[in-house]
Amino acid sequence: MEPSDLRTFTETVPDWDDIEAKVKQILHQYVAGHDFQDLRIQPDNEHDWKRENQLLFNWDSLMYALLALATLWSYQSYARPTVALGANVSGMWQA
Repeated sequence: MEPSDLRTFTETVPDWDDIEAKVKQILHQYVAGHDFQDLRIQPDNEHDWKRENQLLFNWDSLMYALLALATLWSYQSYARPTVALGANVSGMWQA
């Protein structure tokens, strides 16, 4: 998708269903999915090795981003209250 395509898409003021459809289209086109094995079992002379590698890289990058986001959410949900509780407990001992 060219940047001008994204600009054109946003100028149409898409609703949520349009956004979800675009996301599914992008995922299906640029990220390895359930049909990835169909690409892998092709004969060697029909393989597009660069595309396969790019699809796998995009999949790994997406999973890494989701893991990092989940870790951040986990840290924000659990670590901050624990740190605040620890500060209160240590303040209690000083009194």
